[in-house]
Amino acid sequence: MRLLAQIGMKLDAVDDAERLLEKVLVLTPDYQAARYEYAIALLARHKHMRAREEMEKLLRTDPHNRI
Repeated sequence: MRLLAQIGMKLDAVDDAERLLEKVLVLTPDYQAARYEYAIALLARHKHMRAREEMEKLLRTDPHNRI
């Protein structure tokens, strides 16, 4: 599902990518790469507050990650 979301992002189907990544995170909430891509998809859809929440979750798990 994450691969489909990546393809969706490249083809500018950001809403589909957002939904796919959201489902991935429901199934595997500790999947950090999917959470990062989900935050990027949220930013692309101008959902800044939700993207910030996701980024804060990432920072709590790995505060030294500069990405």
